Amino acid sequence: QTPVGKKSRRVSDWKRSGIIPDPLTWDELYDIYINTTQCADCKREMTEGQKSNSRNLDHDHDTGLVRDVVCHKCNTRRG
Repeated sequence: QTPVGKKSRRVSDWKRSGIIPDPLTWDELYDIYINTTQCADCKREMTEGQKSNSRNLDHDHDTGLVRDVVCHKCNTRRG
């Protein structure tokens, strides 16, 4: 899949999950997400593909607002 296709699919997944990028645009949010290489919580390097180190967009499930980019392990820990 092309980088544009990956971006489109990722943003579609976020929309389906109820994520709200406010005050950012979807493009700005994606750029922050894809360029964040260190977990906001544990500071470990995040990689694509490895489940425990994979990049996750943490958001409030009630409001949809984005909180941080964290690794899978920390995102699960946050609940």
